[in-house]
Amino acid sequence: MSRVLRSVLAVAVIASASFMTEAVGRGGQAQAQAGRPGAAITPAEAAPFVGDWAVTVGMNAFESTFAVSVKADAGKVAATVRSESQPTIDVSDISLSGKDLVLRYVSTMGGNPIPTVLTLTPDGAGLRANMAVMDGQFEMAGTGTKQAAGAPPIRVSGFGGGGRGSQTNETTDFSPKPP
Repeated sequence: MSRVLRSVLAVAVIASASFMTEAVGRGGQAQAQAGRPGAAITPAEAAPFVGDWAVTVGMNAFESTFAVSVKADAGKVAATVRSESQPTIDVSDISLSGKDLVLRYVSTMGGNPIPTVLTLTPDGAGLRANMAVMDGQFEMAGTGTKQAAGAPPIRVSGFGGGGRGSQTNETTDFSPKPP
């Protein structure tokens, strides 16, 4: 067999193997993704997460607190996420991954969509929280504390105050000061 023919045959075998590996990989990935979205979570599965939670997550020097509410009414599970800088978001994609509750939603900032995945894991009387923003470009970890019934509203901070809330409030004195 000539060298040229062997080279062409070797390239054809390698290309076929690459194609088959890619095709099999995509098929497995498509099946895994197909089972995830739209899978309804039952109120019994959501029971450890039902309630109002103050979820604080941080990354480097930034910290933010979100009000997360999970409810189970009439056989359906619903969730909302609220922060200081965003209106309340109704979470439409709620699923379980093992024992974790996964909330997928899109908020907007400056007219730009910001896809977010908030994963809540039971941890004693509280929660461990992981937030992936913009398809995982930014990831934050933190905790969630369940709020008692009748407790005052959760003070949410959003990002931008370094976790300390607003830089100004109603008692801030803006009068001129001598140098």
